[in-house]
Amino acid sequence: MAEINDLNVTDASNTARWPEGMAPSAVNNAGRADEGLLARWHKDINGSLVTTGSANAYVLAANRTISAYYDGLSFTFEANFAITGAATLNVDAVGAQSIVMPDQTTLVTGDIVSGQKCKVVYDLDNTNWILMSPPAAVVTTQNFPAATITFPRGHIDGLILSNNTTDASHDIDISAGDARDDGDAANLSLSATLVKRIDASWVVGTNQGGLDGTESVAGTPDASTWYHVWAIRRSDTGVTDVLFSESATSPTLPTDYDQKRRIGAVLTDVSANITAFTQDGDWFYWVTRTNSITANTPGISAVTSPALRVPTGLQIKAYLSWMHVDDSVSTSSLSLVSSLDETDQTPAAAAFTTQVRANGGVGSANNNTVIVRTNTSAEVRYRVSPVGDAAVTLFGSVIGWIDPRGKDA
Repeated sequence: MAEINDLNVTDASNTARWPEGMAPSAVNNAGRADEGLLARWHKDINGSLVTTGSANAYVLAANRTISAYYDGLSFTFEANFAITGAATLNVDAVGAQSIVMPDQTTLVTGDIVSGQKCKVVYDLDNTNWILMSPPAAVVTTQNFPAATITFPRGHIDGLILSNNTTDASHDIDISAGDARDDGDAANLSLSATLVKRIDASWVVGTNQGGLDGTESVAGTPDASTWYHVWAIRRSDTGVTDVLFSESATSPTLPTDYDQKRRIGAVLTDVSANITAFTQDGDWFYWVTRTNSITANTPGISAVTSPALRVPTGLQIKAYLSWMHVDDSVSTSSLSLVSSLDETDQTPAAAAFTTQVRANGGVGSANNNTVIVRTNTSAEVRYRVSPVGDAAVTLFGSVIGWIDPRGKDA
């Protein structure tokens, strides 16, 4: 029986389906046949078809009778699997032909995901199927409006960390937000606050474990350890989640998760509980400060500090409260806090953090706040001049730190 493609746009050129003098009973049958023709065409293009097949080779059984592909032949179908590279479509065993983008480029991993509605049109000149619907990266990133936008490299908005109010010692809240992954390949998006536990191995979803396995004992956080917080994403489904890792550069991603972005860091205490902090954009602040540096009789040579109470594994900017005490009878002194990336300098009028003038042994002090870049071990340099004897004591308390959260990736 003829299908729509067999009909001619010029009425007189069609073979009469309802010839003159047709019996009334035959008219009914011809009308039903035309209704069936239209119904088969409609179902083939409205997305009710579901493919079979696997391994990037889709198979489709059409409602119409398809014996050959022709220019403009179109179908809308639901994909039964996600592709991992170039893909083909075979309709009614006519033959597998490549599915390509409108510009004839080959599909790549993630362009079609399981359950996606795909519209394809056959291109006779190039003998392939053109994917006319948007690729999955545009429409399936958890159905957020941001998925229709390609964020610039380094973008991050939201994804703010905070101690969970119910279990502040073990749970972190990650606010809704968006970021570009560190490979500049996809948007990572959370539509609502996600809660992740640092006292359990990672499981997808809110109120689930977040440890990636870099801990000494699986599912148990190490004490006095920095855990970097990573937004992670599956490119095949668009699902975004969050992970804790002791690595600042290479977290152990769960199976099928292949995109990531570091969004901050948290510190466990001696009891492996999360230390209380607050976050304001890229600025992190300790709820309770403690000294990282206490140095009496520091000498006059450059000293590399102990590890400051800021994230390790990457270079960030420590925000310090710096106090310089000098009980000298007659000698004033200067101190300088500097990054180990800088050339070591003797504190002088051109370069100093604090200056304390001699006060006859009564005890004088000066303090200042300073932002200084650490090395990957959270260390900086300090130095005193011209004397660093027992009359001199230095104190360095970390107020917080500035973390670019991957914007320098």
